[in-house]
Amino acid sequence: MYGVIIGFLAIQFQYRACVLAKTKWTKYFDGWKLGLWILYALSNGAVWAVGAVIVSPDEYAYQYLDHVIMSQYGVNVRKVALYAFLAYVKKTV
Repeated sequence: MYGVIIGFLAIQFQYRACVLAKTKWTKYFDGWKLGLWILYALSNGAVWAVGAVIVSPDEYAYQYLDHVIMSQYGVNVRKVALYAFLAYVKKTV
């Protein structure tokens, strides 16, 4: 949802810039072309959602961060919104 909102804000900024610069440029926001702008905003949301799924923590990330978050903040790591990406994972051989 955040990506869609950011996309719509970007479109609104572009529209306002077109209105201030040259009003004839607003023709790119009329009719069927408005659908392309909406697709742009929805694609931002899709990319954001896929990124959130990719970076969602696994069990190893929860175990890795559990001690640090509990000792520093006194909060269980499973009760907070957490998007963690561990670049280095210790391999057990």
